[in-house]
Amino acid sequence: MAGGYVYGASRQRAPRPEPRPAESAAPSRPCFTPGAVHPAPPAPAAAHLPWHSPTGDRLRVQRHTCESCRDTSFEYGLIGGRYRIRRTVRRPSGIWTVHETPAVRKDVALWWWQGLLSGQAE
Repeated sequence: MAGGYVYGASRQRAPRPEPRPAESAAPSRPCFTPGAVHPAPPAPAAAHLPWHSPTGDRLRVQRHTCESCRDTSFEYGLIGGRYRIRRTVRRPSGIWTVHETPAVRKDVALWWWQGLLSGQAE
């Protein structure tokens, strides 16, 4: 078919959009731990997690964020068979404040953890 129609030949492809760079909070100090997990900055409509004073029990940490370049770090782990997220904030005065989420099931804690990392929760 010399003059035949080739399916799709007349279609114009839309230009692909340029990928947006990943948004992340600028570290307050240089990060010397390559590959460390850094949480995204909270979105304007981010969900607020229920933070409260820590129980004082030992957290068996399973995942954590970088604590060398930012003032706020998070730890995900178990206390007594239930999962929690612990937030540690270092103040310039040298005082640390620690808060925890309530003890919840693993699926809820993982959902909160993913929200913290993606900026959908704070």
